[in-house]
Amino acid sequence: MDFNFSQSQLELQDRLRTFCRDHCSDQLAQELDEHPRDPQELHAALVNDGILGHCLPAAFGGGDGRIVDAVIIHQALSHASDAAVNLMFVNYICAALVSLTGNQAQKERLVAGVARGDIRMAFALTEPEAGSDAGAIQCRARMAGEAERVNLFPTDRRIFLCNNLG
Repeated sequence: MDFNFSQSQLELQDRLRTFCRDHCSDQLAQELDEHPRDPQELHAALVNDGILGHCLPAAFGGGDGRIVDAVIIHQALSHASDAAVNLMFVNYICAALVSLTGNQAQKERLVAGVARGDIRMAFALTEPEAGSDAGAIQCRARMAGEAERVNLFPTDRRIFLCNNLG
C-alpha cells in the first residue's frame, strides 16, 4: 500500500501554500481578533480559488476531492488562519452532509450554492445543559415561514453557534 500523496495532492498542497500566503496574513488575523467581523473577502477567496468546493461532488460544482484532500486543506488552513479553517470546515461539513442525505432539490440548491459561494452554512450544536453531548439536546426544529431558517424550540438557547451571519 502506497501512503505517499498523489501528484494532484502535492499540487493541492502547493496551491494551498500560495493561497495562505496571499490571503491569510498575520495582519488579517490580528484585525479579526481586535475587531471581529465576517471576513467576506476570505470567503470569496476560498470560493474563487476552488478550495471551498474542492471536496464537494462535481455534479454540484465541486471538485470531487477525496477525504485525504479535505485533511490536506484543513491542515494547511488551520496553520494559517482560524477564520479560513472555520469558514472551510463549517461550510464543507454541512454541504457534505446535505450531499449525502439530502434530496436532489436540496443538493442542487444547497451544495451547489456552497460551491458557488452563494450560500453560507451555519452549525449549532449545544445547549447550556447538554454540553458537547448532542444526544442530550432538548430542542426540536421547525421551519419558520417561507424562509428556510430553522427556529429552535423550546429553549432557543445556543451556547455554540458557528458561522452564524445573523
